[in-house]
Amino acid sequence: LSTKHGQALLDEETETFGQTHESTGFKIMAAWPIADGIKAAVKYHHEPESDTKDTELARVVRQSDLVARFCGIGSKENHSIEFPAEMASDYFEISEQELSEIASESRTFYEESINEF
Repeated sequence: LSTKHGQALLDEETETFGQTHESTGFKIMAAWPIADGIKAAVKYHHEPESDTKDTELARVVRQSDLVARFCGIGSKENHSIEFPAEMASDYFEISEQELSEIASESRTFYEESINEF
C-alpha cells in the first residue's frame, strides 16, 4: 500500500465519515474490556512507530492489513500493492511461499464466508 494511496484512503474516510477507520475501531474498542495494547495496535496500524504501547503488535496488524488488501479482502483486490513478503519474513518468520499459501487460504475462507451473510 503506497503512502500516497493509503493517505488518500484515510483522507477520503475523514472527508466522508469525519474520521478514519483506525479512529472508529479504536473508539468502538474503548467501550470493550480489551487490552490497551490491542486497542493501540488497531489505532496505529498504519503508523506502527507511533504506537507507544506495543510497536511490534501494531506492525503485525499492519502486515496483516497489507496481506488482506493484497488479496482483496476488505477492499478491492489491489496488486499494485507490493506483496509484503519481506515484512512477513521479518515479523512472522515465514517464507514467501508460506505467506502466499496463507494468503490463498485466507482469500478462499473470506470468499466462502462472505456468501453466508
